[in-house]
Amino acid sequence: MSDEAELARYVEARRTSLDANDPAALHTEAIIDAVQGVMDCLDGLSPDELDWRPATGSGNSLAILAAHVLGSAEEKILEFFGGQSVGRVRDREFVTGAAQASAVLERWTEVKTSFPGVVAALPPEAWDTPSGRGDLAQLTGRALLLLVHRHASEHLGEAQLIRDLILARRPG
Repeated sequence: MSDEAELARYVEARRTSLDANDPAALHTEAIIDAVQGVMDCLDGLSPDELDWRPATGSGNSLAILAAHVLGSAEEKILEFFGGQSVGRVRDREFVTGAAQASAVLERWTEVKTSFPGVVAALPPEAWDTPSGRGDLAQLTGRALLLLVHRHASEHLGEAQLIRDLILARRPG
């Protein structure tokens, strides 16, 4: 199937499955798509490639980005919104290597289908009430969901660029 045909099929599926009048559902679906995009960037890469970091001094590997994006989205949606303890330790995400990539992918497969239900179950007042959680306590539910969307999307762009740099380094 061509890229254009696949894109058209994707757009049509989204058009019929999402209510354009439900911003929370639209943001949640965009979060899922962005995190999935980061996970897709791992596909077909060697362990050395998954651990490769751009020579910027502060660049992260794809393995780290995948763990970080998942950890952040999981914490905000499942724990902050859903009340499920996920036990996130942010600093651990930044020492993730290729050896943990398969566990990150497995965890993503386990949790991604729960995101829409958790968000849909929030009471209406949660959207305009500060979450009261950690360093994001002042953010309303609406602002927190937008933050997760933005964060995942920013890291998706970063992951796509790193993947392109990795592929460009391959011989031949």
